[in-house]
Amino acid sequence: MTNLLTNYKETVLAAYHSSISTNIKTLLNDYHLSQKNIADALFVSSQLMTDILSGHRNITLYFLFQFSAFFCVSIDWLIGRSHIKYSELLMQTFEEECQFNLPGHKWFGKLYDNEFILHPDSVPDRYRNLTDRNQYYSLEERAKIITTINIIVRLKKYELVGYLEDELMDLDYKDRHPKK
Repeated sequence: MTNLLTNYKETVLAAYHSSISTNIKTLLNDYHLSQKNIADALFVSSQLMTDILSGHRNITLYFLFQFSAFFCVSIDWLIGRSHIKYSELLMQTFEEECQFNLPGHKWFGKLYDNEFILHPDSVPDRYRNLTDRNQYYSLEERAKIITTINIIVRLKKYELVGYLEDELMDLDYKDRHPKK
């Protein structure tokens, strides 16, 4: 009986680890990030990240939370338990951490190299307002914005600031109709 439980546990863990590795690699590919980039963003060694993604080391709950927060995805999706990648509750939590919900707030107003990363005027009013944001922007669009901000801040990829501003403007100028 003990061997049966041990084998079951190992099988389940292997399946979860395979899903985690696949999903994280997909996210890295989607955002054109290397394993070294994500290791730097999470303040761990490149070797540890390689070991986790190759299955030589089990992923901890701490790292699941870190990946979830960085990419704005659900942990259930990361581990392969759900096909639901984004959730409204998680997205609101991530957006609150970026202080998007404060009207007129310099929501990205931390100084880096004595410059604001993103000027608040470049953020469309529709995105700045929580009700409008929920009504007009998909969870995927919102996740993309937060993740790009995480990349800029944590990896100091300031060249992406222009990309993010363009992306926000493109999203705002789309023929926006309330989501159904």
